[in-house]
Amino acid sequence: MQIVGSIVAIGFFFRYFGDCTLMQFFIAQTLVVGIVFLILSVLSGISRGLLIPSVLFAYNTYFLYGALTNNPDVACNRAAASETSSTCGCGCGCGRARACTHAM
Repeated sequence: MQIVGSIVAIGFFFRYFGDCTLMQFFIAQTLVVGIVFLILSVLSGISRGLLIPSVLFAYNTYFLYGALTNNPDVACNRAAASETSSTCGCGCGCGRARACTHAM
């Protein structure tokens, strides 16, 4: 579930924050590194499962969201002039905390 959520979030990031080259680089880097870790974790030599890389992928996606929304450049960040990004960030953080405590 976290893998799908991270990939969907990255799709939204490309849609809403992909106006600048630097933003595109960070989004693509997060996607590539997450997929590489997922592939490496299921190879026969390592074979540790998908839990750890999927949690790291989701955590990195959350950090990417924070980095993208805190960019003060209005040309690259459409939400820089509005209060919506901080409200959504708070909701995402609370949702992530609930999911982590519920899993325990």
